[in-house]
Amino acid sequence: MPKSNKKWLIAIIAILVISGIAAYGVSHWQTGGHIAKVYLNDKVIRTIDLDKVKKTYTFRVDGPDGHYNIIEVSPGAIRIKEANCPDQICVNQGAISNGVEPIVCLPHRLMIKIDDQVVADHKHDHAGHDHRHDDDSQSAEKAPTIDSVTK
Repeated sequence: MPKSNKKWLIAIIAILVISGIAAYGVSHWQTGGHIAKVYLNDKVIRTIDLDKVKKTYTFRVDGPDGHYNIIEVSPGAIRIKEANCPDQICVNQGAISNGVEPIVCLPHRLMIKIDDQVVADHKHDHAGHDHRHDDDSQSAEKAPTIDSVTK
């Protein structure tokens, strides 16, 4: 093989290796936290920084007509633990910990989505404490809020 072809081959291989390393790094490097947003009727009712959750807790989201979902938040993950919807797809989906796929309870118009970024200038639920779902309900009539309870 001529020397000029060998140099080009080495240069192309080096570029491919560097590109592969860069692509891997970008896809696995997080610039921010994992922010879970709970939506009811397309409105954010709660924002939780999952990276700062220290202890597992639950809270209840009440919707119209007696609909409810009990959401469990644990360090780095969130799930719908219980719901009175007929299909239970949201409960059976299990916990999510990244922004790949949201949890949706279509009958109750509730969605949980994780944004892999920091929400600037907002206080998040840092949850180093217990929440009891009976004491911490969100109704559909209440304005959207961002948790700021910390201990």
